[in-house]
Amino acid sequence: MPPPAGTPIAPLLQTAVQHHRAGRLQQAEALYSQVLALDPGNGDALGLLGAVALQGGDAARAADLCAQAARKVPRNHSNHMNLGLALLSLGRADEGVKALQKAAKTQPRDPQVQFNLGLACLQTGRFRDAVRAFAALDRLDPGKPAVLMHLGVALARDGRPGEAVERLRRAAELAPNDAAVRLNLGRALHDAGQAEAAVEPLQAAARLAPGQADPLFALATALTSARRRDEAIAVYRDLLRAHPDHVDAHNNLSVALRAEGLLAEAEDHARRAAEGRPADIELWSNLGQVLSDQGRHDEAAMTFQRVIEAAPTASEGYRKMTLLFQKTGDFDRARLVLDRAEELGLDDPELLFLRALDGGAPFSPPARRRAEGLAGTAKGGPLGAATAHFALAQVLDREKAYDEAFAHLAAGNRLMARRHAYDAARADAHFDALERVFDADFLARFRGLGSGSERPVFILGMPRSGTTLAEQIVAGHSRAAAAGELSAMQEVEESLPRLLGGAPYPHCLADLDGDTAAACAARYLDLLGRAGGDPAAERVTDKLPPNLLRLGLIAVLLPRAHVVYCRRSAMATCFSLYQQRFTEGLEYAFDLRHVAHHYARSLRLMEHWKRVCPIPIHEVAYEDLVADPENQARALVAAAGLDWEDGCLRFFESAQAVNTASLWQVRQPIYGGSVEKWRRYAAHLGPLRDALAAAGVDPDS
Repeated sequence: MPPPAGTPIAPLLQTAVQHHRAGRLQQAEALYSQVLALDPGNGDALGLLGAVALQGGDAARAADLCAQAARKVPRNHSNHMNLGLALLSLGRADEGVKALQKAAKTQPRDPQVQFNLGLACLQTGRFRDAVRAFAALDRLDPGKPAVLMHLGVALARDGRPGEAVERLRRAAELAPNDAAVRLNLGRALHDAGQAEAAVEPLQAAARLAPGQADPLFALATALTSARRRDEAIAVYRDLLRAHPDHVDAHNNLSVALRAEGLLAEAEDHARRAAEGRPADIELWSNLGQVLSDQGRHDEAAMTFQRVIEAAPTASEGYRKMTLLFQKTGDFDRARLVLDRAEELGLDDPELLFLRALDGGAPFSPPARRRAEGLAGTAKGGPLGAATAHFALAQVLDREKAYDEAFAHLAAGNRLMARRHAYDAARADAHFDALERVFDADFLARFRGLGSGSERPVFILGMPRSGTTLAEQIVAGHSRAAAAGELSAMQEVEESLPRLLGGAPYPHCLADLDGDTAAACAARYLDLLGRAGGDPAAERVTDKLPPNLLRLGLIAVLLPRAHVVYCRRSAMATCFSLYQQRFTEGLEYAFDLRHVAHHYARSLRLMEHWKRVCPIPIHEVAYEDLVADPENQARALVAAAGLDWEDGCLRFFESAQAVNTASLWQVRQPIYGGSVEKWRRYAAHLGPLRDALAAAGVDPDS
């Protein structure tokens, strides 16, 4: 019970509060202590002295005093709020949030309580509770940019990107010059998969907060996702000039430079990132990748060994080391790494899949048991289970247990199809647009734009149609180099709507001008040259199969390029696609009907290109290449504008690393074992035959 008015306590307390409000904390503390000396159970003095302790940074004392005050005066919401803040400062998150929730329940209309509760929930990962707190605050005091911003951030982290963007856009309209609002709007757009839309608010945030690391880092990340990698690199460099020790910027810049083929600079930044955070195995793993890209495989192996030693029970180092040895054809050393991982009992479906890819070694009983266990449980998630199914399908295929192998293929593909939906109608619309826009008149109208370079050799077609084999034959020539599956032309395609006013591709090409065409061609040739690695090479291959869809664009930008079209029989191509484990980019590969649909549309588009494309197209049938390798290879090399060399047929002896699903096969001489492989599964492929026939394709063609 408070003392009656007129006692010395009331004026003491009143004077203490005046000092407190004026920021004179020492005087306030002394007077609160005098009150407590006279009345040790005075709840008001306990709570206010706790508030002074909290403001002074003594969270432990604040928590003790505020807890006493909350017991004495449970209806005073300030005591619960300050107790919650003190507990959070002490790392006692659960207790702190509970105290703040009690404060909000005691006084639900206090904006400060709701704001503190929302922040606490955000900081402790209670995103649904944070949304509730900030939504309540928005109802109490609507239209405040800071509240809308925090509500948007909470919604984004709660997995509700559409609602997050809506609130953050409103905040940006109300506070157009607030850097934090623009930053969080850009981040939300990026997280919602709208990287291009994220760029403008993040550029604004960087302008409004010059030199600050967070807006620059978020902007560079969004530019990278939008495939504006050259701009992203420039922003990362600006960031690092102001913040030279920013580890994540060094790492991300290294990844971007690696994609650009600027490997020496990529190595420098990867090394600085790894040395800046030496316990982070992902950073050392990235450094190993850059070293491998430069052909410094021994150094890469040593770096991956460091990853293994730093985290001997984690899979990362074993995966990277195995893949390095398999890509360079050193299967014996790859097996030793896998054996070590197996001895440790690592349940990693990716390691099992890499073991299954090795056609020269048996799949051990322990590996089989682990694969069966992972395929049959949710332990590794849907992707892990799918990977285990594909591993078992590979092994069972070699054991000629084709019915069992197909059962695992079907199970793995069903799991992948749930992750990657194929939209046949959308695919049809794109194919139709390509055929309509790129007619003979259009290609004639734009002839002469771009570059006259003869260096590129585009090897295209459906995946699994022999593109890797064709590339290896051409790259076996002393005056040629291989760039592999280069995404450069895809990046050029994706940049054109932005460069030409915003109309979608390919319709934006109606506004193509000579300067833009020349710049795009130069950008492509620059990336091709870096990826090829040999500046003296007269020809550099680009074997990205989906460039089949870009042959019209290639004809406009690079009219003197060489084009090789790889073709394989319908059933063999489609089944081979279904048999592979693709993790991204080939959504149609996970369902036999979808494979047939995409094959049929690609075949039809290729017939269109043959009619209208001014570039000569050299066609290579996989079956003919296998049956008559020397004559077919000679014609292929001639089509690339090169004289014949016998080394073109000895590609399997190359020391060059190979990035392909055919890691094992590429290291073997040409053989015909896979030409009719699909027939072993004929009993299960009725739906594929029917879908091809329905699409107008002879399944036996």
